Amino acid sequence: MQSLEPTPQAVKEQLNRILKSNDFDASERNRRFLAFVVESAIRGDADRIKAYIIATDVFGRRKDFDPQLDSIVRIEAGRLRRSLEHYYLTAGAGDAIRIVIPKGKYAPTFETVDAPAQTAASHPVRVLNRHGPVIVVQPFDVEGDNCSLRTFSRSMVRQIIVGLTRFGGVFVCDSGYKPADTSPQLLSRQGVKPDFILSGAVAVGTELILVDALLLDTEMGQYAWAEKYERPYSERGLTTVGFEVSDKIVQAIAQPHGVIFRDRARSLQGKPLEDYSPYDSVIMFRKYAQTYSKELVAPLFFALNRTLETDPEFAEAYACLARLCVDIHRFKFHGLVAVDEPIEYAMSLARRAVELAPDICSSHHALAAAYWFKGEVTASLDAYGFALELNPNDAELLGEAGARHAAIADWDRAQPLLQAAFERNPFQPSTYRVALSLCHLAHARYAESLAEARKAIAPDVPYGHVLVAAAAGHLGHWREAIGSVESILKIDPNYAGHAVADLSGRNVHPSLIRVVASGLAKAGMFVEMAALSPHEVSEVAIGN
Repeated sequence: MQSLEPTPQAVKEQLNRILKSNDFDASERNRRFLAFVVESAIRGDADRIKAYIIATDVFGRRKDFDPQLDSIVRIEAGRLRRSLEHYYLTAGAGDAIRIVIPKGKYAPTFETVDAPAQTAASHPVRVLNRHGPVIVVQPFDVEGDNCSLRTFSRSMVRQIIVGLTRFGGVFVCDSGYKPADTSPQLLSRQGVKPDFILSGAVAVGTELILVDALLLDTEMGQYAWAEKYERPYSERGLTTVGFEVSDKIVQAIAQPHGVIFRDRARSLQGKPLEDYSPYDSVIMFRKYAQTYSKELVAPLFFALNRTLETDPEFAEAYACLARLCVDIHRFKFHGLVAVDEPIEYAMSLARRAVELAPDICSSHHALAAAYWFKGEVTASLDAYGFALELNPNDAELLGEAGARHAAIADWDRAQPLLQAAFERNPFQPSTYRVALSLCHLAHARYAESLAEARKAIAPDVPYGHVLVAAAAGHLGHWREAIGSVESILKIDPNYAGHAVADLSGRNVHPSLIRVVASGLAKAGMFVEMAALSPHEVSEVAIGN
């Protein structure tokens, strides 16, 4: 590949080609963003391409715009980079000119590259991320000569690539090869060593469209996952089916607790901590987040800090360490590691993650969690909402956002988010069932609340036990209620004395605190309600 400076006219033609392409999936605002920076650079005005100018001239922000307070330009630049990457993976794979917006800058660079020959030996493979497993997405085979089906298959593969790139922990490559040519050995000779190869096939049966998807673990030489999807077939409904099936495939593979996580988590068994790769520390965090085990806090803290010493620009590690520090604060894991003011440290780590990777949802997820436990509820919910805009398929994020809305008794938002979380990934942490249990408890569905609470038990965290005790107390299941109270006191012997303050510090609505405290009292744990004023206790009827 050569890197030559193209002529201004050639750059203009390339800009028009990108803007007209259906595979350039940028918003209208970011299309204007791209046109502005490219045309400014061609005119020789690259020094004017600053956040303030872009915000006021392109986005229509007021003259008092402050880029230090408003990160909109940085965030949209990340989205624009991702749209350009997608274009050059798909329709622009053979283009002779590359328009690139370097990370940390807004002024574009232009390169003339050798047009790739359409052979397996020379087709470029582009890697999009720094750490994590490499996934090569092959074209899906199409059975028969149905032109609509071929278009459907190509579109679905593109959507899979887009969906996978929204998860920050994986490399995503579009092979561009014929299926027969995408062997791990050939890719390795090209300088890409894939950990997984996703392949599949599309066919039409009797009134059905059939999609097979298979994920090959190249190291083990065996398939880590396979699934068959059957949907009603109609020419007019193919687009909808493509989006639905591609989402299902992405959800199964790349979720924080999905197929790749489970595959990589097995590989960590018996591996010395000193030998962990940067991505291993991320996998270790996800394993910890399933149970919040105290035993994992100190080694995980060590592993993540060691990762950041090795690579101080690994945003995913900053996000994981931020969330770990949030847990140290909220679960009172003090003394396990040497960190002062863990919630303040979490905020600084999360902000660094957003600075490094503003277009990855895990960065904003970490920031949202830190805001929540600082008591900044509105800022937290805004950050959760923005993270979900970046990746609406992240089941862990959906579950946590649903739990936050449940805590403030916002059931209209909480219940759909929680339902979507478990639909997308039934393997996600059971602790999010605390929110489902709380919802049932608030509506006096005590049996349903108890059933969910039983699934939410974590060994070193009291809240599953709290809800089991409360629901069992309301139901009169005395043995289970008393046993759960004993479990609470083993974790925190003084919990009764500060339960209200604890729940208030988690932004739990006063009406919900009252129904929990009432159930605990029936279970034999008498909670001091003085921390809530009579006005707070009766402020809102349960269920509003």
